Amino acid sequence: MAPGHVGRRLGTALLGGLVAESANAGMRQMIAVIADTGDDASAALHRRFGFTEAGRLTGVGYKHGRWIDTLLMQRSLTG
Repeated sequence: MAPGHVGRRLGTALLGGLVAESANAGMRQMIAVIADTGDDASAALHRRFGFTEAGRLTGVGYKHGRWIDTLLMQRSLTG
């Protein structure tokens, strides 16, 4: 989300729609790959939608001049 649009619940609307449409399309699982820059907002958003941590890749991304981890989260779309 662009910095000027944070706090408007746009991420909630987008992720909520994506989860609902994926379930309606018959998908079984959703996987989120999140750049872990130390700000928990993205992971917290995903947790609110039922995602749980599935793993972490350490030091695999380079962003803003530093190496960062990638957090993997997963959510079942069935029963």
